[in-house]
Amino acid sequence: MGLACGSSDRTMIKLARMIAVASVAALVAHCSGANPYFVKKPAEIKTGIKKIVVLPIYLDKEFFPLLPHQADDRRYDDMHKKSIETALKTKLTIMESVVTEALSKGAYRFEVQAGAAKDLNVAGVSRASSEFYREQGEATSQSWPYNYVYSLSPETIAKLAAKYNADGVLFQYLQVHKVWESVKWQSGNYRFAIYMPLDTIVYVPQLYSKDGTLLYGGARKGRSIFSGVSFYENKNGDALVRLEKGMQTAEGKNLAMPVELPASLNVINVQATREYFVERFTGVGGSLYGLYAE
Repeated sequence: MGLACGSSDRTMIKLARMIAVASVAALVAHCSGANPYFVKKPAEIKTGIKKIVVLPIYLDKEFFPLLPHQADDRRYDDMHKKSIETALKTKLTIMESVVTEALSKGAYRFEVQAGAAKDLNVAGVSRASSEFYREQGEATSQSWPYNYVYSLSPETIAKLAAKYNADGVLFQYLQVHKVWESVKWQSGNYRFAIYMPLDTIVYVPQLYSKDGTLLYGGARKGRSIFSGVSFYENKNGDALVRLEKGMQTAEGKNLAMPVELPASLNVINVQATREYFVERFTGVGGSLYGLYAE
């Protein structure tokens, strides 16, 4: 994705490689026997959670997190942001139906009760800055502390569970996060590779027990190694749409540049079908895979 390439074919090849790498990583994680989305043991969920309230997908008013003033040149204009949010909102009903089906017809066969939009208004969703990139005892210069994470308080969960006479509550949200991505391309006889945080729309589920204990999903932290350098990255949720691409200038400077708005909207409006979300959420490595397949 460098300026030296300039070819749409090469761009597609790069994207295909990135997707392939992500798919292999997910498969390796699955085959290792540990599903990182489980906070509690699957048996505890299967025996203790029968009926769950599934809240509507939450979108913060700051769906695009604010950036520090030093990064003013990296902000999206208002038209770009509004267009992305408007397109995404047209997909919420499809996403919510895929989630409901995955939970009710998957391995756990939950009895699903749909929550109401007003439940989120009453709940008072808590927001905090991401701490995913920091790990005690280890230091890294590669970080992006401006991602947001969301949660519900134990008191709120308990009230919602009591209201619907449920054993658990599923809180879910969409947010623009910066996710570390490996971007590779070739120009002539030279191959290039960069590793940088690129804006991606992520879907994040959180399943709580009725006392507010997080059982599944939520914030996860992982480490990737690229060219011998460790990167602590946001591992939670499913990456749905990339909003930035890695580029290299003629002077050799690595940049993250916005994807053209029509391209992003095409992914949301055209490519993001029901089948797309089923694969993203319930496929191997997907954020609901652990609750869908044994």
